[in-house]
Amino acid sequence: MSPLYEFCLPINNQAPNDTPSSLIEAIVSKLIMMLDSCTMLVRKKNEGESTLAKKGWLYQ
Repeated sequence: MSPLYEFCLPINNQAPNDTPSSLIEAIVSKLIMMLDSCTMLVRKKNEGESTLAKKGWLYQ
């Protein structure tokens, strides 16, 4: 199953009486969640590298 399909799946499963604006809100909130998880991963990676640099393991 492609990530795009999984991304659209919860949106398509909403009740039929949902307004288009709530559909847009669902897409936007999903995108924000994805962006948050991406920035968290990058932040963790950077923190790990700076920790290694402090301990003198990274650049010798």
